[in-house]
Amino acid sequence: MKFSKNEIIQLVKNRSAEIEVKGLKESYSYCRAIAKQHYENFPVGSFLVPKQDRPHFYSVYAFSRLGDDIGDEHDFTSEERIELLNGLKNMLLYFINNEETIGNPIGIALANTCKEKGIPSDILFLLLEAFERDSNLFLPETLDDLIDYCNYSANPVGELVLYISGEHNQETKKFSDYFCTGLQLINFWQDLSRDIPNSRCYIPKEVYSRYEFEIEEIRNRKFKGREEEAGEMIDSLLSYTREIMERGRQITKYVKSRRLRTELLAMFFAAETVLQMCEKLGLRLFFERPAIKKSTYLGLIPKLSVSLLRKG
Repeated sequence: MKFSKNEIIQLVKNRSAEIEVKGLKESYSYCRAIAKQHYENFPVGSFLVPKQDRPHFYSVYAFSRLGDDIGDEHDFTSEERIELLNGLKNMLLYFINNEETIGNPIGIALANTCKEKGIPSDILFLLLEAFERDSNLFLPETLDDLIDYCNYSANPVGELVLYISGEHNQETKKFSDYFCTGLQLINFWQDLSRDIPNSRCYIPKEVYSRYEFEIEEIRNRKFKGREEEAGEMIDSLLSYTREIMERGRQITKYVKSRRLRTELLAMFFAAETVLQMCEKLGLRLFFERPAIKKSTYLGLIPKLSVSLLRKG
């Protein structure tokens, strides 16, 4: 589910009595509805997450969904997007500092999550920086630029999960960063067919230039008889992503919670499945998006069981 344009304005500027809630329970219920209604290839707050922690995952997700939709969706001007993102930041600061229980459900729930789990607000502001980059149509020059973007857009989400789960430390953060960067890159490549028509290209200039392509050829998805080279370019990006995901998988050796390790392994195998779909599509990723079906998850259970027996 995407937030409508009107919902975004109402939530950020808190102008609607229809969205205003009273109390934590209603706020978390609102965030849960947002999380449950949005399709993702990767599960959010699944049954593997302890029941008492699920509301915190929902609040983080709702906040991220709102910021992402400001940066990516609808026909806001660049100035309007910046204004809305600043409004989102001010809204968050207000609820963190005032501990209100009436008003914006996302602000109320997220502020409580930060308080209960000891989450530094700076992590949330890193996400806002990523949303702002999206609003300015971020186009990476190098792979390092792309990884730096993930430090804002993806890795803070992993930190939030670690804080919520009580597993945040130097080692888990290190491998969480690899894990989340890998997930973000997979999302980039699976969404090529959607992003490029919307003037978004996450393929770094240094990569497509290596294969002697110009940005207009990428944007137009016309390779002038050089489809083989374009396919090799995609293969190189997928191989690079696979290496990062393999490093990230090592986080399962450092988390103490068996349930969290199970959740992480489930996400890893789901991501691996999507990555394999991307590898199979190759050049067709420019025109077709892989879609993992719910039934596919059932096929991951034996692999997950074996990994758990081996302790990840």
